[in-house]
Amino acid sequence: MNTGRINRLIGQIQLINQHKAYCHNDPLLAESLEDLLTDLKLQYGSYLLDKLFDVYDDCFDDSEMGSLEDYLNGTGVEVEGDEFDVPHSRISIKPFPLRIEVEGVEKKFKKVMWQAA
Repeated sequence: MNTGRINRLIGQIQLINQHKAYCHNDPLLAESLEDLLTDLKLQYGSYLLDKLFDVYDDCFDDSEMGSLEDYLNGTGVEVEGDEFDVPHSRISIKPFPLRIEVEGVEKKFKKVMWQAA
């Protein structure tokens, strides 16, 4: 698995998402984002979704998995689980190093649930 390539794709996706927050109607940003998301899904989507499924299976049985884009948008997906003392958490995929991370919404908390070797 080429984790360097996945890191670069996710980093670019997150950078474009940040720029879109300031430039709402830029068609070039939207097109670039769609191209990168398509590339990521085609090449590495099943790999990342398998890792997310494992995290959900272990800690967040009651929460439903979202689409891959939801975990890359910078805010993550809100989940609830009994594993942690934090009632409301967000799960997201982050690059450098490639990892799946859970952060508290209301209470300061952060835990890496999976990290690429």
